Amino acid sequence: MKTFDDYNIRFMQNGEEWVYISCPQCSGQRKKKQAKCLSVNTIKEYWVCHHCGWTGSLQKGQRYVDPAYAKPDYIKPRLVTDKADLPEKVLKFFLDRGISQKTLVRNKITVGKIYMPQVEKHVNAIAYPYYRNDELINIKWRDLDKNFRLETKAERILYGLDDIASAKSVIWVEGENDKLALEEAGFKNVVSPPTGAPSPEAKNYSSKFDYLESAEEVLKGKKHILFVDNDEAGKKLESELARRLGIENCSRVCLPVDIKDANDFLREYDAEQLQELVNNAKPFPVSGIHEGKSLYSNVMQLHKEGLKGGVPTGWQAVSYLYSIRLGEITTVTGIPNHGKSNFLDCMLVNVARDNGWKMGLFSPENQPLERHAASLVEKYNKKPFAKLSNEYVEATMDWVHEHFYWILPDITDDWSLESILNKAKTLVYRYGIQALVIDPWNEIDHCRPNNLSETEYISQALTKIRQFARLNNVHVFIVAHPQKVQKDPKTGEYPIVNPYMISGSAHWRNKSDNCITVHRYFKQASLSNPDNSSDVDICIQKIRFAEVGRVGVANLKYIPNDCAYYERGQAYD
Repeated sequence: MKTFDDYNIRFMQNGEEWVYISCPQCSGQRKKKQAKCLSVNTIKEYWVCHHCGWTGSLQKGQRYVDPAYAKPDYIKPRLVTDKADLPEKVLKFFLDRGISQKTLVRNKITVGKIYMPQVEKHVNAIAYPYYRNDELINIKWRDLDKNFRLETKAERILYGLDDIASAKSVIWVEGENDKLALEEAGFKNVVSPPTGAPSPEAKNYSSKFDYLESAEEVLKGKKHILFVDNDEAGKKLESELARRLGIENCSRVCLPVDIKDANDFLREYDAEQLQELVNNAKPFPVSGIHEGKSLYSNVMQLHKEGLKGGVPTGWQAVSYLYSIRLGEITTVTGIPNHGKSNFLDCMLVNVARDNGWKMGLFSPENQPLERHAASLVEKYNKKPFAKLSNEYVEATMDWVHEHFYWILPDITDDWSLESILNKAKTLVYRYGIQALVIDPWNEIDHCRPNNLSETEYISQALTKIRQFARLNNVHVFIVAHPQKVQKDPKTGEYPIVNPYMISGSAHWRNKSDNCITVHRYFKQASLSNPDNSSDVDICIQKIRFAEVGRVGVANLKYIPNDCAYYERGQAYD
């Protein structure tokens, strides 16, 4: 069996289970060559680089995965400090921010010496301990130069989690000092995300909220006050938290334009005014009447940034006509066996790969689920499942695990639309899904009341789906079959169907934001067509908003041997 030396992984044996060193694969090419991005488990004999994704074990060899998904087991930190009392310099740091020693003692704030990667040396730092059920789970370290770090390999949970266990409402802030500032104003029911607000441009933005899953039971049934930073990152965090927690359960604090956060407000004003600010939090406008004045800032922001479309589909020709925007409904139709589901799955893989989106799938026809997952693996690699190596399948399944979640009730469970949307809401909270697929519509247990016509029922159902899409800022795809279509007697070809031909109601076109028809022109395999390829028209039949796209037809080529669609004329292997 090989040794760590065979992979140029060299470290001093000190008896510790985990060793953190620079990566022999990528550190030499990085600006921070000494950054300890390679984690080595000396007992189980495996390693993972959190920068380049190089991973492996002495038993199984090496491979590459997406570094965002290579997660070793959590470890529990130990809080070792040199002093029982806080130094005067640290006390002054907090007192200058309006935070008293009494608040520091209750929150177990202390100091210690820790390695800080930003300066690549050990420094004296303030320790903010993270507890769950009185057990130390993580520690946020901060030096006086505003460098931060969390404990390596420790679980990331909400700061202040134990303080909200019995509370009826929760106040959300962006940093530990903001939580401490609100305690000075009389509020202990305050939490902060472990890493604050993610960058608004983060590709895998929704993956930055893993801490919500471990807090799901504690947060259930509570009201929420969002008191985020007064900047772009804070506003996006506010929007994401509201859609996950349920916008109907949330209020928000509006800071003065020249104030950045809760601690900043405490320093500029006082604890009594901070308390009043929180008590005057305004509910999100989810129902009722809206005045133009309440829309003013959003309208001005739209004017400044421009009307934005959605994310691209992964094919230039299709993206020219159609983009995928959160909060909308797209109905996908087409003649049976023309590839509606296949095309949609390929598009979802593209969007997940290129934009980091997460998808919820109600697709009961694609059973067993492992077969559907294998199909996604094929589409990601553009190769048949049987021709992929174990390493490729394993690595791609790590990626599928992080981006796709299936909704499939047991045979005895409720398959109603309401039940599916409730499960999708759980996926919004836990994983931040940005898309929901209902494929196909006729697999839902509709239970239409006797006093409702099919047209009326579909109208009401689409209204529910639209409310779900907009409240939760999720794009919903519905695959709906057309009525029986007859071939043209002259040409022997099927016509391209349109949304008015979908079974049940013209509301499929009227209430959808976007409508797509997938129409495939089948060809037999031959010497001139050895890959059994087919031309496919992606017909964009309706676009509600001009910034999202336009009506038209995009031409793709489907290669069954590759399990993939290509632009016509695009080179492919």
